[in-house]
Amino acid sequence: MANVEVDASGLGIKPKVFRSGGKIARLQEVTRQFESGLLEPTKEVKVGDQSRNEAVFTSTTSKLAKHVDRVRLGREEGEWHPVNLQISPTDRCNLECNFCSTWGRQGDEIPIYNLKKCIDEFMEVGPLMSAEVTGGGDPTVYPDLEELIHHLGDNGLDIGMISNGLLMHRIDPRALERLTWVRVSLSYLDAKNYYGSEKDRGPKMVKDLKWPEFSDETTVGFSYVWTQASSDRSVLDRIVALRDRINPAYIRIVPNCQNPLEQEMFREKAAPMIAEVLGKEAFSQTKDYGVHDTCRIGALKPFLNSDGVLYHCSAVPLYKGYFTKPWDIGPMSEVKDIWPNNFPEMETSNCADGKCFYVAQNRVLDSSSKIDLTQDPTIHKDVPHWKFV
Repeated sequence: MANVEVDASGLGIKPKVFRSGGKIARLQEVTRQFESGLLEPTKEVKVGDQSRNEAVFTSTTSKLAKHVDRVRLGREEGEWHPVNLQISPTDRCNLECNFCSTWGRQGDEIPIYNLKKCIDEFMEVGPLMSAEVTGGGDPTVYPDLEELIHHLGDNGLDIGMISNGLLMHRIDPRALERLTWVRVSLSYLDAKNYYGSEKDRGPKMVKDLKWPEFSDETTVGFSYVWTQASSDRSVLDRIVALRDRINPAYIRIVPNCQNPLEQEMFREKAAPMIAEVLGKEAFSQTKDYGVHDTCRIGALKPFLNSDGVLYHCSAVPLYKGYFTKPWDIGPMSEVKDIWPNNFPEMETSNCADGKCFYVAQNRVLDSSSKIDLTQDPTIHKDVPHWKFV
């Protein structure tokens, strides 16, 4: 993979949004520090005890270090320019997973015209560098998915998609080839997740799953949610069979985020078995599930839900089973009123331990933070997917 070059302004494709000479000078100084060797990349991607796969293929603080200019401007000036937009275009799904965080979804869907208009406005206030098409429901049931992908690609964005994968063979190959990465949730390998059926269809799905052809430039990975109720050694054997058929770049195994108490069980019992069966190509992921005093991850990585509202993060439905107040940023029609200078910092008294995905990132983004990302040894010029935070 070719090395990622840092834009002269560090902002991507539209640095003209910064009109203040002082701000430009600060951004240019960050770039000079990067090029002078202060931010020289190390040879190995490692963030604390995280594996290389976790640092590359998931949201971690190492990704923030790649956007040190925007972090600094937001912390010091309160001026936030979003890097990544998570988009849930529909609440509809073709599965009924027993661990689904959005179990209370209402079947909302964003009309494609409104969605494209919102993306265009984010390009003005960011500009965005990437977008993730996700759920809510499953994006493959959204009727205008191909048009959405092409619109994102035409704006020069790196595009990720998270799906259960069952309907991806229906997507136009010309849209699929524009995806930077795809992460496939393997929930259908569980006995009780396939359309809510009690019948175990997992073995049949390994054999019969229709799989599209992806570009060599698209990273395809697997993700599986380990639950105490339905996960065991047989599921790992099915993952191995599917791995041998499809050859993903990585396999991520995570505990059920709705039940933090399962994490200890996961560490003690599941993780050793996962390592034994899947080996080095798989990585298990648990997060720091505390809560920071303030939340700013939505300033750089907002979540646009199918109800037409922007939210601070993707963990919101862990509270009530759907996206709701008080975790909203504002309606999608007010993007240019919110960014870059009026982003509403969220006080986190309504958040609970065990239901925050971004506590480490929020420590970095806090205006009182003393964390200096320019000295972070995990900064890399050639980290794949660095445009996603």
